[in-house]
Amino acid sequence: MGSQKCSEPGCMFYLPEKYPFDTCPWHLAPGSDVKTKVAVTGGALCLLGAGYGLSQVLSIRESKKKQRETSKAQQEWRAKTETRSQSSEAMSSSEDHEGSLSDAVDGKESQLNVS
Repeated sequence: MGSQKCSEPGCMFYLPEKYPFDTCPWHLAPGSDVKTKVAVTGGALCLLGAGYGLSQVLSIRESKKKQRETSKAQQEWRAKTETRSQSSEAMSSSEDHEGSLSDAVDGKESQLNVS
């Protein structure tokens, strides 16, 4: 016997053999106004879901971008701090040499004055 078609004119939907009704589920729904509202509501929900998903993806992308920028700024700050500490160490070691030289000169002068 095979499957039967929906009894509504122009409907090409095939029904299973043991289906108890003559029309398909779409044509069983009450009134075309309700079906239109359901279709529009379903479409709107799909669009809202897609918009929410897109906003979440963009939010995650922005937060990762900020993390990369922060990490880069931290690395630059660390590099600047290292160069500052190295230059201050070099300056302090040169000041130590100058100080020891001036102490040595002061010591010789004091020895000359005392003698």
